[in-house]
Amino acid sequence: MSRMWSMERYGEVAKHLRRHGIAPLVLWGGTREYQLAKQVIDVSEGTAVLAPDTTLPQLAAILQASEFYLGSETGPMHLAAALGVGCVSLHGPTSFEKSGPYGSQHEPIQRIYSPENRKTASNESMMAISIDDVVKACDRIIKKLRPA
Repeated sequence: MSRMWSMERYGEVAKHLRRHGIAPLVLWGGTREYQLAKQVIDVSEGTAVLAPDTTLPQLAAILQASEFYLGSETGPMHLAAALGVGCVSLHGPTSFEKSGPYGSQHEPIQRIYSPENRKTASNESMMAISIDDVVKACDRIIKKLRPA
């Protein structure tokens, strides 16, 4: 829960990304994440696309073919970074300086750092990250990828 951002906010960011010609693909794993992914699709008014159920090698292939990754500090974010994919990473109670991703191609966002145990922490620090924070970080990473 401490690493969860709002599905509604992801949906709003997806609409913004579509204006850049990006078709956001919403990844998921398991029944609970599938339901959350569908919420993002609904809020995005169909601008985001629901990924199929994937294996780990398929996830790696999808990430490697992506322009960039947007999401919280989880396994897929670390896999994307390891594959050299730029990340807009959202960080809650885990310090982004310690948990990566590392490098100038990434745009980590953290508004509140509280050194609580992440397994028992609320998502207050994640919810301090606004849609505008994420949109601006996405715009910066897009500008890096598509220089004028």
